[in-house]
Amino acid sequence: MNNVYFKLKFLTFLDHEESEVSSGKRIAAYLIDWFLGALMTLLPLCLMWTMATGDTANMNQVSVFTLNTILGKPQALLAGLAGLLLCLWYYVYVPWKVTSGQTPGKRTMNIAIARKDGQQLTLKDLLIRQVVGLLLLEGMLLTGSTLLRDVISLASGLNFTGILSMSGMIITIVSVLMALLVPSRRMLHDYLAKTHLVPVESDREDQQI
Repeated sequence: MNNVYFKLKFLTFLDHEESEVSSGKRIAAYLIDWFLGALMTLLPLCLMWTMATGDTANMNQVSVFTLNTILGKPQALLAGLAGLLLCLWYYVYVPWKVTSGQTPGKRTMNIAIARKDGQQLTLKDLLIRQVVGLLLLEGMLLTGSTLLRDVISLASGLNFTGILSMSGMIITIVSVLMALLVPSRRMLHDYLAKTHLVPVESDREDQQI
């Protein structure tokens, strides 16, 4: 591992400044957000499935494709788009307007997204980091990415799911390796948005919902 980093440290575009946030806190925050974000994203699909079938035991099989089979394309796409809006609410609106740079997972672990230049985090920064970086490019870290691929495939009638999944997997692996091997622990979405994670005090006023 040290030999790999020795080679990487000469890549000047990487940030080699030591992160103030431990890997454990990052992983814990991600797992909390992954779980809660998935619940939020899939809520419209599960509700529509339950109302249409009365089945609550097999909701792990729900997707826009299963909804398309029983309800038709318009309602399946409507549920998918509603799920994507809730995903954006969770990952963009909440850290922008509710808890200042923090998703619920990051708030729980007392860490926050911040700009590297010390300026106030903006909606544009969050859109670049959370939407372009996490949702669109990395594509394997959010349930919303899978839903987005499925919605595009269903709407177009073309199978984009496999192609986009493979490209997202490759980019995600590169991003994770960057976080594991470089002291700054910044991932691709952080470089795109020029952000990093910082520790915060648990009693900050702007953390109160």
